[in-house]
Amino acid sequence: MKNLIILICCSLAIFSCKEEDKSINNSMENIFDMKSFVDQEIANYEKSTCSIYKEGEVDGESEQKSIPSKDFKWDKELKVLSNMDIRKSSWIDYIIIDTVFNEENDSSYTVRYQTISPKIPIKRLEVSYLRSNPKSPIMIEAERSIDNWVFHSQQKLYYNCGTGLRAEGFQKVLWLKQKEFNITTIYNCKNESN
Repeated sequence: MKNLIILICCSLAIFSCKEEDKSINNSMENIFDMKSFVDQEIANYEKSTCSIYKEGEVDGESEQKSIPSKDFKWDKELKVLSNMDIRKSSWIDYIIIDTVFNEENDSSYTVRYQTISPKIPIKRLEVSYLRSNPKSPIMIEAERSIDNWVFHSQQKLYYNCGTGLRAEGFQKVLWLKQKEFNITTIYNCKNESN
């Protein structure tokens, strides 16, 4: 009888370990599709007339400017967001997905994607939604880091859907001075298709 109890306990321990391993197994459908999202954002902005204001600081030198909508390149602007895409089949087993509900305002929630491999440059992606519209993000935050013996960079992005983008971070190349940046772009758009 004692051996039977030990055998049952060992079997339960083995099965519970396998269940933990399955919690990391994701499918592509569960990972936010950044590429499709950015393509849709670009299409929406290109149908709009926008007032665009950009201010930035690179290595202590600041600049502010307004950019006419016709001269603004949305694909170039949102490329930094596209670079935060974690939806790659080779990374799928190294992503932990978690949903967090806002304690102060229960009308929104955030889906967090955390990578657990040091080889993946995207460290974190957070996509916030309104509960009333779970298919359209309202805010995206992401963090990217590359570190090797020649080059080190870190970048954080904050994208308020439809209103602006902020990027901050630094780049350091071996034997060269570290470059720091903080750039904010604000969009005020009116959809021309209505």
